[in-house]
Amino acid sequence: MVYITVILFLFSFFSGLSYAEEEFYEEPEKYVIVLDYPQVKRQIVTMNVIGNILKYYNYDPNRVEIAVVVFTPPAIGFLIKNYTPPTFEFLDVEKVRQKAQGLAMYGVKFYACKNTMKKVGVTEKDLVDWAEPVPAGVVKVHELQKQGYKLKVIW
Repeated sequence: MVYITVILFLFSFFSGLSYAEEEFYEEPEKYVIVLDYPQVKRQIVTMNVIGNILKYYNYDPNRVEIAVVVFTPPAIGFLIKNYTPPTFEFLDVEKVRQKAQGLAMYGVKFYACKNTMKKVGVTEKDLVDWAEPVPAGVVKVHELQKQGYKLKVIW
């Protein structure tokens, strides 16, 4: 009887080792964030919140996907190369750009509205390399929601 118990114990122990200890996630959590406001301090807070979301999921792209859709002329400046802010209120746009670029390195997708780009006289070649132009920002948000992304508003 002792032999059977030992054999069963060893079998259960070694059979458990045959599987790789890897976590599997059915679907990553999906966030879509609309950035349509001109206040640089608020944009920096948004980038910090996105960083906190990534941190919560251990920067694991299998666990989280984040898309940021940017539209309206005052908001799009940080996605434009060599952007010169028109007023003192936008002086820290470079800081926003640097934070966003760092987030893009962790897989955060940034989408720039072509309608907004047209309004400010910007073409695709003027965008930073890590931003993707889309025909209409609002439509992109809707498409992402249909793909399971949840809209998060950051105040």
